[in-house]
Amino acid sequence: MIKGNVEEQSNNVFLNQEKVQFQNSEVVFNGKDNLLILDENVTLRNSKIIFHGDHSVVYIKKTLQNQIMINLNIHAGSTVFIDEGASFNGVLNAIISEHQNLIVGKDAMFSFGSWIRTSDVHPIYQIESGERLNRPASVLIGDHVWIGQDVKLLKGATIGSSSIVGANAIVTSVVPNNAVVAGNPARVVKESVFWERPSMHLVHPSENVTKEVETNKFIFSGPSTQSVWKDLSQALSNKRNSFEKKTLIDSIDSNSKLCCYVEKKNKGVFGKFKK
Repeated sequence: MIKGNVEEQSNNVFLNQEKVQFQNSEVVFNGKDNLLILDENVTLRNSKIIFHGDHSVVYIKKTLQNQIMINLNIHAGSTVFIDEGASFNGVLNAIISEHQNLIVGKDAMFSFGSWIRTSDVHPIYQIESGERLNRPASVLIGDHVWIGQDVKLLKGATIGSSSIVGANAIVTSVVPNNAVVAGNPARVVKESVFWERPSMHLVHPSENVTKEVETNKFIFSGPSTQSVWKDLSQALSNKRNSFEKKTLIDSIDSNSKLCCYVEKKNKGVFGKFKK
């Protein structure tokens, strides 16, 4: 179900609209110059995408199982970009506002009941100076990141590639590559790890206890590109035209720069990873 004006005086555009299937889902446009891009043949399942205000973009590339489950409220001037290969085990909840952005790299895995927010919504001020203390900030997620059940990623959270955010964790800061974080506030509980998608539900615990990893594609190293992500986010916030935002995303992604490499303190060589 689609509500609001699409491709009329409001200049709201839903690309591939005729090739998207709806299952218990709706898209609502409130405002003008908003752009929604979903991959062809995707099923929007148990989802609600609501645009509040003007000049916002939601751009979700081809998902792993051709389905999207998201409860998204996006406010004026904001952008949500989820690169290809994402999967949703349950509904991802997100409120993106104050002209901030959610940017997600390739092959992200979202578990049940997680939340992402870029703002506290209500301002908090210092009495002596009148300065606002809880300014908004974008949320940036690297490649091949596993967001666990009931996780909360709050303003300023930056998740390094191939990392795992444990169940019920609350993240507000930078998570390095190839790490496990847990708790409230989240802290690193394990480093030098990687994860893979195959389910272990039916596997005996004596199996798969070691793995050759020397050339594993999920080990991320090298110089940090956090600045690339932050520059992209700031540039998106500064652009008022929704199609200009899409063009900017495509130009960055085509150069394979959309990875959140966070330089590791320990630069040792990986051998065998033992559970």
